[in-house]
Amino acid sequence: MDSLLKNTSYIASRSKNAGEVARILESEFKIKAFKSFQDPPKCIVVLGGDGFLIKTAKTLLKKEHAIYGINCGNFGFLMNEFDKKNFVSDVENAKPYFLHHLESKIFFVNGTFRKCVSLNDIHITRCSPKIIKMEVEINGKNALKKLEGDGIIVSTPAGSCAYCFSAGGPGGLQPPRKGGGSHPGGTVLIRRFPPPDLVGGQNTRSTNIYTDKKLENIVLSTKDEDLSGYC
Repeated sequence: MDSLLKNTSYIASRSKNAGEVARILESEFKIKAFKSFQDPPKCIVVLGGDGFLIKTAKTLLKKEHAIYGINCGNFGFLMNEFDKKNFVSDVENAKPYFLHHLESKIFFVNGTFRKCVSLNDIHITRCSPKIIKMEVEINGKNALKKLEGDGIIVSTPAGSCAYCFSAGGPGGLQPPRKGGGSHPGGTVLIRRFPPPDLVGGQNTRSTNIYTDKKLENIVLSTKDEDLSGYC
């Protein structure tokens, strides 16, 4: 990441902490706010929390920008701590990781479909007092013949850590899976049964969730923990 700061911009959330760090970046490091993709920087410093980084990452999909997050929020799972004295060396020596997104294609009973992309998770939930019944396939093989409940969540490795933390589990990163560093990929098909009646064309028939190597972001990290098992 040598000389990365020579072509760097920042994007800041509206928080007070982010504003303070932004002023330091401009006055002491001559880093300007990001404006457009007409003259794209090599690196974008994101000032905020995990949620703001995820929102920013979605706008930078398929763009060759490295993202360096500075924690101006709370937990900062994907963020780095700001050290003014060592800021230049932190950015230039940070390790790059690829965050992979999920893409889903949602099919409605009226024959139409819609696509969406997510870095954390994709969830399907009921819209009425009745529970929903689902069938789940993973890579073409039946995983759950009959699942009844309020809904289902399909999470990326990055998103699963947030669920673990919110449920009272370990808040820090856990050791990555053996052979970590590459996304497992695959396809999850969720099919409702019996097929719902057509009500305004918005009832879903099935949802196809899959990974796409083109849908990824490069995130720079100074953490001692290895993020590769969660990307």
